[in-house]
Amino acid sequence: MIADPSLIKEPERILVVDDDTEIRDALCAALQYEGYEVHIATNGKEALDTARRLKPNLILMDVQMPVIDGIEATRKLKEDPVTVHIPILMVTVVDKKENIVKALEAGAIDYVTKPFFMPELTARVKAVLTLKKHYDESIEAKKQLNISEEKYRLVVDNASEAILVIQDRMSRFFNPKIREFVRCSSKDLTSRPFVDFVHPEDQAKASEYFKELLEGEGAARIFDFRVVNKRGGIKWLEANGVLISWEGKPATLNFLTDVTERKQAQEEKEKIQYQLLQAQKMEAVGTLAGGIAHDFNNLLQVIQGYGQMLLQDANRDERAHQALVRIVGAAKRGADLTQQLLTFSRAVDSDRRPLDLNHEVIQVKTLLERTIPKMINIDLDLADNLRIVNADPIQVEQILMNLAVNAKDAMPEGGKLLIKTENAILNDEVCRLHPDATPWVYALLTVSDSGHGMDSETQEHIFEPFYTTKDVDKGTGLGLAMVYGIVKNHNGFISCTSDPGEGATFKI
Repeated sequence: MIADPSLIKEPERILVVDDDTEIRDALCAALQYEGYEVHIATNGKEALDTARRLKPNLILMDVQMPVIDGIEATRKLKEDPVTVHIPILMVTVVDKKENIVKALEAGAIDYVTKPFFMPELTARVKAVLTLKKHYDESIEAKKQLNISEEKYRLVVDNASEAILVIQDRMSRFFNPKIREFVRCSSKDLTSRPFVDFVHPEDQAKASEYFKELLEGEGAARIFDFRVVNKRGGIKWLEANGVLISWEGKPATLNFLTDVTERKQAQEEKEKIQYQLLQAQKMEAVGTLAGGIAHDFNNLLQVIQGYGQMLLQDANRDERAHQALVRIVGAAKRGADLTQQLLTFSRAVDSDRRPLDLNHEVIQVKTLLERTIPKMINIDLDLADNLRIVNADPIQVEQILMNLAVNAKDAMPEGGKLLIKTENAILNDEVCRLHPDATPWVYALLTVSDSGHGMDSETQEHIFEPFYTTKDVDKGTGLGLAMVYGIVKNHNGFISCTSDPGEGATFKI
């Protein structure tokens, strides 16, 4: 049976360096008897060349030799990176103590004295080779550990996820990705509790999340939260955490993934769905209001017609005449309301024509200055080269008047009303929020006030007919509904942004 060559152990190589043939032969015979592979050199120079070529496991070096002596050869071997780790066992005579000191200072690991006691010599050789073997194994283990650590560090440092160990609320270990998320130095990250980097609105939930992880049994949990960097930038992170032991104490190992784009896409989708639902709701309300208004308008026209006919009868007494006047007036006001409802439902024809929006704004400002209290300042910011729009001038005036009246009612103690025009490009992002829009250059009309503003719940209903926050008998709730209907009838888009105490801005 032929043995596997890879399993055959090669004998350890020993280089014997001595210029005395008799001593050299005796050493070779003794070492070969012990199973070593023995090579020889007769002086220090030969020893240097042979050691570099063979890289023996051990060198037995005589001190006194020609060309280069053993001490100088030892010094040169220890200066050479190729041979620096080869152990050297010096051979010297008993009475040459100064040679022993010089040899050890030059780098020899041990020494033997002449004349030899062979069992002692072979025992020392075995001891040195055992030390060399352990040393080589430790060097190899350290090398493999360094390779393993380098691989681990390469994976951790280049991971797309942030890796974070939190213990006692502090960051104990992290990879570079987490500093990219929070935009801070390693010193900042380790000197402050990690929740300090969490968005204020999410800090309580984040603290509870890490606390529950520590109190659990190590089951992984997922949690979304926001972090804020020094520049105020916000990122959404998804944390997948688990309970671990870190340096003998409980800690949480967390893998953090940047889900900002996913969150933004989700928010955009929700906005689009909300816009669609709002449009569908307004369409349904408009259809209902239009149908009712049309029927009421027919009834009111009959009342007005017969009322006018009765008023022409001069024989009626004054009391009956005044009653008829009030009936006709009420019918007319009712007809005006139904007309507003019809406008909201887009059931009214519009006389569209090329229109200079700036001209209409200036005309309306003149009218407003006579009707709005003086304590409200009306400012215009009109763009040069504004696009000509295709619109009904009377309905544009209605838009401006209704928005101005709405602003006036929001500023009972006075304030500022700004009407602004500009050219605006609707990009793909904006068009996604308005399904009927296409990317193009539009004329943008902005009406803003410095009034008391409104909350988000109010903003959800402001364009609905008959919705009003005003006192009874102080508004019909049809002004903004009519604005909405006119804008939609002109294939336009309207939005409102407002906060309590911050005024309101309408963009058309």
